[in-house]
Amino acid sequence: MLEAPVQAGNLGACGRVKPRTVNGGWLGKNRRLTRNDVMQSWVGEPTPELVSRWGAPTRTYDNRDGSRILTWIDAWSGCTQTMLIDAQDIVSRWRYSDCRCVQGVDGPPKGTPVPPMTL
Repeated sequence: MLEAPVQAGNLGACGRVKPRTVNGGWLGKNRRLTRNDVMQSWVGEPTPELVSRWGAPTRTYDNRDGSRILTWIDAWSGCTQTMLIDAQDIVSRWRYSDCRCVQGVDGPPKGTPVPPMTL
C-alpha cells in the first residue's frame, strides 16, 4: 500500500513517493495533488456529471431521507470510493479506502490545506 497513515498533518498524503527535484516539490509554488483534493472537487457537483466521468457505480444504497450512497470499487486494486448524494442529486460528502496516490500532478498552491474526508 502506498498511502501514509492518516494523521492531522498528512491527510491524503502519499507515503514512499519521492519528492520532485528543483522543478517542483518543496521549491515549487504548488503542493502535490492528493486523492482528497480530487474527491473534494466533486462536492457540489450534480450526480449525472460524476457518473458520466466515473461510470456506473458498483453499489448504490437509497436512504430514507431521499439521499443515496454511491460506491465505486476497482476490482483490480481494491480501491473503494464512496459519495453521498443529497436528495437534490448533488454530491455532498465522500470517503475512500485502499486507493493509491495521485502521482506526478501539481495541486493547489502550497499552504492550501488538504481537505479531510467528509463521510
